[in-house]
Amino acid sequence: MLPLAEFDLVSYSAWESTVGYPDRPEMLRKALDVIAANTSDSPDFGAGNVYVGEYGLPENDFDSERLRKVIAHTTRTALDWGCPYVLYWQIFCNEPKQGSEAEPPITKNEDARGFCLIRPDGSKSWAWGYLKELLGSNAGTKQAESEDARE
Repeated sequence: MLPLAEFDLVSYSAWESTVGYPDRPEMLRKALDVIAANTSDSPDFGAGNVYVGEYGLPENDFDSERLRKVIAHTTRTALDWGCPYVLYWQIFCNEPKQGSEAEPPITKNEDARGFCLIRPDGSKSWAWGYLKELLGSNAGTKQAESEDARE
């Protein structure tokens, strides 16, 4: 379908190329390459009109090492590839952990699967801290580049 239509942007829900491959970020790169090769360029984004529209890992379903690898590799790979946007799934988790009797809205951290930046108790997840740090470092770089351009 992609080669037959024109899009401004194509969103890729990156679950199959990230969750099962915590030590192989090249799987995401290959998936983005295939999508881009089958998508016409857009007037606003050119050939870089593919973005990651969903990625993440539930912190209560996986160990912290795998969580950190998947999130960091996905984020870094997508940005290095040239994705204009990389969207983490999700800000607040609305999915009960398997075996939990809780129903949304979930109010206890242990009852949620953990797809979140902000936990039910209001504390921040590792992903929140990682993304905040990444945004802060990129914001400083962008500001410096902008100031250099004005001089």
